[in-house]
Amino acid sequence: MDSSVLPNRWTWPAVLRPLLESVPHVILISDACRTAAAGVQQQFITGSPIFPAVAGGTAEKAVDQFFACTLGNPALEVQAQDAANAGTFSALYTEALLEVLSGGEPTIIEIANDGEMPEGLIRPWPLKRVLREKVSSRLIALNLHTRAFQTPDARISSDPGLAWIARLTPPSPRPVSRGGNLMFKGSRRLVLGSPRPCPEPDVSLEVSTPDWVNSRLNELLSGKESWTHTSSPCDELEIVTQADRQVEEFEPLHFETRCGIKLRGGKAVEAVCPSTHVEWVVKGEILRAYPRSAQAMDLVLLIFDDGSGAMVPLLPEFIAELSFENGEWVGLAYEASENSLFHDPDPASRRKRRYLREFVLAAVERGVFQPDRDILVALVARLLEAPVPDPILLLYLAYALDDAGMVWRLRELVTEMQARGAALLFDVVVLAHRPGEGQDELRASSPGMPLLARGWSGLAAREVAFYEELANVSRMRQPGLWSRYTPAAVHFFQQQPFHRR
Repeated sequence: MDSSVLPNRWTWPAVLRPLLESVPHVILISDACRTAAAGVQQQFITGSPIFPAVAGGTAEKAVDQFFACTLGNPALEVQAQDAANAGTFSALYTEALLEVLSGGEPTIIEIANDGEMPEGLIRPWPLKRVLREKVSSRLIALNLHTRAFQTPDARISSDPGLAWIARLTPPSPRPVSRGGNLMFKGSRRLVLGSPRPCPEPDVSLEVSTPDWVNSRLNELLSGKESWTHTSSPCDELEIVTQADRQVEEFEPLHFETRCGIKLRGGKAVEAVCPSTHVEWVVKGEILRAYPRSAQAMDLVLLIFDDGSGAMVPLLPEFIAELSFENGEWVGLAYEASENSLFHDPDPASRRKRRYLREFVLAAVERGVFQPDRDILVALVARLLEAPVPDPILLLYLAYALDDAGMVWRLRELVTEMQARGAALLFDVVVLAHRPGEGQDELRASSPGMPLLARGWSGLAAREVAFYEELANVSRMRQPGLWSRYTPAAVHFFQQQPFHRR
């Protein structure tokens, strides 16, 4: 579409709505690294939403996302091994994808009994599974001199019985029918897309995740906390080890003011909070806060020795726990102060809740927290069992619900949290927000910047009104899971008071 016919980008949704409503299923394929940008200039490159979250009365359509690698890892290109083509490179993922879509993996091709031609179908779920095998086998066959890993991933929300990504013409003679969907070998013609709209999919279907993650989450939900690791994948060992390390409580467990911040593995050199009085109990490690009321939430700017900083919400009745490893901010948790009515007096119960949260965090960091629908529903139920739900576990589940297309459930969850009087972090309310809605709930939530770095990209798509002077802050972040700001951003915050208005 010629962008010159559109007055501005805010009119796009109205112009595109008839087209968007006729598309039942979208597949996005990315053969790109999912690592942090290298260098200051690249970190200042930002994108804009190509699919704004347009408000409307119809259900969301399914969007399947295929990635060449897991979060935080590179998508590899390898040099040709033969002398004649020594100067050329090929992309592992793209080569594997084209091979499969051209009929090179007959075990995943179905014969469709819908009367349409061509008859052979490749569906997203089988494609996701076979791409991992194909990329892995290509790496092994190359026998590279350096150690290299690449694990393709996908987030699939479409109906596995309706959606397809390619149709292929079966060879002659046709395979013998066994009833139902049949497999065949070979291909003649590849057709991308769908010849006719299929029924509206259920957008709350499962998304992809490694089987062992779902298995471990199931075991955690059933009360198990330890496993034998003799044949566990490397990622699983790292996740379990990190959860074991971070689950332990550390002092202090209470503040007289029932609100504050403590740091483990790192120190701050300064704490700034224009609207709430704060004071160091232990310089750089333990900060006591004096909330103005039981509902007053605010942001504390913690400044570190390299000049970078973090905006940490203060939640009355809770102590914020920041964890650092090798100078990197790796974790945030909120635990009710021991002298708060919100405190759980049972150490075993607290440990189970903490372990579940830390396991989820470790999985989120590695890009493998994409639980299927049943487990996601069970995790939400576990969250709600507590009289005061864990704010950070709620944060992770909010992003997972949004990824799975279960925004309706997230909105119900936010409503229930508000009815309980629970504190809601900014990210959670933003994820539940839809364009055209009032922004009172956003103003009533924890003030006003995403905790997780990925949250910044969703602000424009959801038409979240933001303080004008903070428009460039999203570019002033260091690479990482959490929103940690550069020295330039810290200087900006110090010059412009950031308290809620």
